[in-house]
Amino acid sequence: MNRTIKIIGSTIILLSLVWASQCGNAVSKVSPPRLASVVIDSNTPPPPPPGSRGIFLSFQELNRFLHEASPNLSKHGIGKPFNTLVYDKVIAYSFEGHEERYPFVLDGGVFAPVVYKQQQLDESEVQSITALLTSPSTYGGSTAACFEPRLALIFYKGTQATMQVSICLGCNYLEATSPIPAVNSIKAKDADYYQIGFSKQGRQGLKALCDKYGFYYEKNSSHDE
Repeated sequence: MNRTIKIIGSTIILLSLVWASQCGNAVSKVSPPRLASVVIDSNTPPPPPPGSRGIFLSFQELNRFLHEASPNLSKHGIGKPFNTLVYDKVIAYSFEGHEERYPFVLDGGVFAPVVYKQQQLDESEVQSITALLTSPSTYGGSTAACFEPRLALIFYKGTQATMQVSICLGCNYLEATSPIPAVNSIKAKDADYYQIGFSKQGRQGLKALCDKYGFYYEKNSSHDE
């Protein structure tokens, strides 16, 4: 009888050890998931969009160019709002903008990380481009639903931007941080809206500026025939 109890007790102890061992193995296999460490830096801009062409200018290059560009304008540009806007230099940028990401070169005072080239305009060029942007004959064409600007003009007072203009020749219209009244000059026929797209004459003037400095722009077969 005692021997039987001892055998049963030994068996129970052995089974208990086996069960504990199996449980231990099970626990070791169900280890907590490893979480990747995430470093958040608010000063780091998001990466440029995929499929970008060429090499973008660094923040250092953009800032240095802006600070080294001397004021070179002795008079205002032509037409509203450029005839009253406060600025003493204008810099043109070739960039890869997008309506959702980087519609303008400057966002909150920080350069977008998608700028290819930059060029300060002289006074005659500023007079010419502002005359073009404020002429009703520059507008009246159709537009596309997208907005992927490739040309930007920023009007500066010192190093402070006072107005930005982003131009998309592919989509055939512009967006500006201050209204340009001439954009809403020509109403569509039999409709209650304005034809804000560039006219053939307007496109030619903008393309001439891009061609002069080797700035890329999207072709638009429906407007360049």
